[in-house]
Amino acid sequence: MKNNIIAKTLLTTYKYLETFASSVDKQINKRAELSYFVSTNCENSVMDVTDKIIELSERKVNYINFKVLIENYILTLTESQAEIVIERYIEGQESQEIAENLDIPIRTYYRKLENAEEKLLPYFMKHGYSEERLVKIIEKDPLYYTAYQGINNSGMVDERRLQSVL
Repeated sequence: MKNNIIAKTLLTTYKYLETFASSVDKQINKRAELSYFVSTNCENSVMDVTDKIIELSERKVNYINFKVLIENYILTLTESQAEIVIERYIEGQESQEIAENLDIPIRTYYRKLENAEEKLLPYFMKHGYSEERLVKIIEKDPLYYTAYQGINNSGMVDERRLQSVL
């Protein structure tokens, strides 16, 4: 995966992380409640339920860690880069609109956005997430994978597809 696609994937999914963490909690509770009906001959065995709850818990930990890391990463950016990242990825504004709001040429906007995106992967690596580890997380998690596929295929993410992953 290209570093830029990883950065775009993580930044694009940021605004969904809290919702997905809550969704994971609901899935864990549902699994736990259904575990009352344990049988060794079906998918609801103690080991299967435990494995699924552990997997879901790991996903939630990643959502929380990524949310905190992205927020802290934004604090490391220059003021103009931070504004661009927030307006683009969190508020979902269009590029031309952001450039006009900041009263900068569109080329300057793209240069600042690209420079900000290039800083994300090294920031994650500094905090224990190698590129290989991020790739594995992206490939396993439906939220990240859906965003990655959209960015990789068309350069854009269909917001409805991300929301439907819930």
